[in-house]
Amino acid sequence: MTTSATAATAITDGLAAAPIVSVKPIVLPAPERGEDLHVRVSAPVTGRDLPIVVFAHGFGSNLDGYAPLTDYWAAHGFVVIQATHLDSRRLN
Repeated sequence: MTTSATAATAITDGLAAAPIVSVKPIVLPAPERGEDLHVRVSAPVTGRDLPIVVFAHGFGSNLDGYAPLTDYWAAHGFVVIQATHLDSRRLN
């Protein structure tokens, strides 16, 4: 499992960006799926009762795809969950 803390300030929109933490991969057993489910969770370092976004990629991406976008959401107060779906090129 990898944990990384990032100060998400790459995108500016006039709103204060908070430092975030991302944890990956979190592996959830899913024997009926054929592959365990690997997810990445990103969230602000501080906060309570935060809204959750479940981000479903498409087109063969994976839990690392769209990280700049999901990190932006996390830096602005959301917990973001990204999964590697079965159509991911990473799973062959």
